Amino acid sequence: DKLIPILKEITEDTLKIKFNNILYESLHLWRYAIPQQSNDVKYYLDEENNLAVAGDWCLKGKVESAFLSGYALAEKLFSH
Repeated sequence: DKLIPILKEITEDTLKIKFNNILYESLHLWRYAIPQQSNDVKYYLDEENNLAVAGDWCLKGKVESAFLSGYALAEKLFSH
């Protein structure tokens, strides 16, 4: 409960927005994203069908992995 106002303030400052009239807020772990087996593939790309997927499950199952996976895929797509 102590982290919610801190994270909210940092997010508001970073995004230059104000969260008003919040009806519900909750802070929890990223526990459902923990893959049973670790994966070293950052994303999957099927260029023939123009289909790509990325996500936290592509790496270590942490929120940082979601960002890194999406970022790696974006770099690949923009390099074409």
